[in-house]
Amino acid sequence: VCSHTPSGVTRCLARVRTEDMQYFLPLLLKTIQRKFDWDALSAVVLASPSGLEHHLLDLARKEKNNTVLRNKAKIILAHCLSGRRVAADEVLRNSAVAEQVAELRATDGVQRLQEFARRMIRNPGRVAYGFEEVECAATCHAVETLMVTSSLIHSSGETVSQRCATVADEVVAAGSDVIIVNSSHQSGEELSKYTGFAALLRYPLPDMQCG
Repeated sequence: VCSHTPSGVTRCLARVRTEDMQYFLPLLLKTIQRKFDWDALSAVVLASPSGLEHHLLDLARKEKNNTVLRNKAKIILAHCLSGRRVAADEVLRNSAVAEQVAELRATDGVQRLQEFARRMIRNPGRVAYGFEEVECAATCHAVETLMVTSSLIHSSGETVSQRCATVADEVVAAGSDVIIVNSSHQSGEELSKYTGFAALLRYPLPDMQCG
């Protein structure tokens, strides 16, 4: 029962929130543990109007949740005005958050390109680049990660952008990753040396032939 005074109502709501958080935070942490594929995620934005995101990380430390703590560098903490879905748009329109997300995506792109370079030297059968090779690999469901420069995605040539979109859809449908690399970033310049359209492969495709 809440007191009818403003301060009494505030105290009551505070107790309810505390009790809810004691249940909600562990449940949220378990859901993140079970549902998030951290290897496929470049960034995770945690936002709330009440600092819940900080409490969640505190709980991860308390419970020694190594999965979350190991990926802490991918987590961006932000503030939003409500807990409704519309708040997601609000957060992502925040220039500071958008900049952090872009930086993490760039880092992810750099790491994938480094792996691409390693395979080019040690295991060239596990990479593909250029539309024909990558399209063939996608048809065979052999693509592990598709990497494409932003300039190709936004190309003024309809055929180019459409081919990018078609392959990207096939790759996502097969459960693989698509990384869009900023063309103005150093990693984008490196990817452009390989046509701006390249892939890490799950397995080698001799002569790029399926079947």
